[in-house]
Amino acid sequence: MLRLLRKEYWEELRDFAVQSPPKFKIFCVLFIFIANIAGTTPFPQEIFEEFYFLKIWTWSLLANVVFVFTMSLCFFIPLEIAVKTKSKIRYFLSPLVASLLVPIGFFASWFFVCIGTEFDSGSYGYPLWAVDHSIIDFIQPVSDAANLDNLGYFFWAYNGLWAPMLGLSLMVFSSVPVPKQDDSLTGARGWPLSEVEQTQKKRFIAYVVFLFIFVYFEWYRLFK
Repeated sequence: MLRLLRKEYWEELRDFAVQSPPKFKIFCVLFIFIANIAGTTPFPQEIFEEFYFLKIWTWSLLANVVFVFTMSLCFFIPLEIAVKTKSKIRYFLSPLVASLLVPIGFFASWFFVCIGTEFDSGSYGYPLWAVDHSIIDFIQPVSDAANLDNLGYFFWAYNGLWAPMLGLSLMVFSSVPVPKQDDSLTGARGWPLSEVEQTQKKRFIAYVVFLFIFVYFEWYRLFK
């Protein structure tokens, strides 16, 4: 983690993200969308009721920029670990890094939503709506009616924290080959990636089927 304090690390990460194949850039957009849904409507039965995950993009331009930037970091930092590591343990644990980084991104973007948006909010758990909203309110970074008491809604996002981590793990395990013993004798791993073996693809399909069945029945049990 001390590497995050070095300027060289951020330069390497920037180059890693820029040089990543188009597929991984699409994965990054998908990851941001998953984090957007999970952070605003973490319970499945509410996703298509109020459409918070869409409406929140109209509240604060600055918060949108912060959210996209921080979630991009939350995607590429664990991905770089998975791509460059020669250790199987670090490879399989790399998606867990997202569970540490995503809350930071959630909090940063929600902070800018709170200082730039006037809300009509009741007690916690009551729907939170932006009021008197216009293009000016969307563009201006700070609102005169900002209320930092609404920062408490940030903890709502923790209910959906598992989703970005799960999504990232599926992207990594399906597209980044598992390190081999021979890799320790060669140079550093990186772009371009070698082809994912058929065995890994079969295990990935089995993993997806298991997760789908597990998540579906858990959601059904909890929210029926």
